[in-house]
Amino acid sequence: MEKVNIDMNVVAKNRKLIGTLGSTLGGKYFTIGAQETHLDFEKKKREIEMNNSLDFITNRSPRRFIVRDHDVVSQTIETGADGTTKVVFNPGTDEEAKAAVVAGIENFGATTEDAISDALHGQKRIFANGTALVSKANEYNEAERQRLIALRNQINAQITALESTMKANSEKVNNYEQEILNSTPKVMVEKSGSSASIVIEPASAE
Repeated sequence: MEKVNIDMNVVAKNRKLIGTLGSTLGGKYFTIGAQETHLDFEKKKREIEMNNSLDFITNRSPRRFIVRDHDVVSQTIETGADGTTKVVFNPGTDEEAKAAVVAGIENFGATTEDAISDALHGQKRIFANGTALVSKANEYNEAERQRLIALRNQINAQITALESTMKANSEKVNNYEQEILNSTPKVMVEKSGSSASIVIEPASAE
């Protein structure tokens, strides 16, 4: 097992702060990430552009903001070469995370806009308040949903306009063909004895 270097003088000076982090053992920490709902969006967009942009596509893929929970099953203290002391959650696992022991750690994992933005831009950020994080994530999800609803309404209106145009186009031709039919004189052959005559009746005036 790799030896962990711990500066006990630092620990002694920060017992209260370290204890705050240590209290999460047996609990959970939370993370947030974003995922595109339109898989292979950029690939599809390039294909459309190469096909003279005949098909339609949005300017970007909608995103889902996903909160993940992580059980805290082990912890250790780590002191770096620069003297920074950190509490390590789940050391040596895929769910390892670290929190520096610094002033203000009482607000460990606070759900702030800056922290969430950092997390969504690829920085490792962990959050202690799952309820607050889910609330913020769903706020972002609802904003995306409303954008999609607005887009759907616009598309539905355009579909209706196209359907109306198709119907109007067909009605013009159908009406014209009916006018031709109605205005065509009727030709009848009348027989009288051994002779026959052709009678042309005018088209209906209706």
